Amino acid sequence: MSRVPDIEYSALQALMEGEARATERGAVLWLVGLNPGVLEVVRNSGLAERLGRERMLFNARAAIERYQALQRNCGRHVQSRLDGSSSAADATSTLRRRR
Repeated sequence: MSRVPDIEYSALQALMEGEARATERGAVLWLVGLNPGVLEVVRNSGLAERLGRERMLFNARAAIERYQALQRNCGRHVQSRLDGSSSAADATSTLRRRR
């Protein structure tokens, strides 16, 4: 959102409602590269508190690094939770069979 110079009330409301719907469906919304003015509006609205620092990132590089770290950790977590898995591919295959 680095090229967004300002955000109006109705757009902010739509963003907040969309985030709530996404969360209900199990999706996660991240805001990346907010301009100072937009960041201030997001903070004042309470959306920043709802998202937390983990979902508000400085730039695309930070977002990509965070996503990759989460993917690595998720793979390890799934693997450790499943019986008899020796690799992330095995863990994913086992998880699919259990559904």
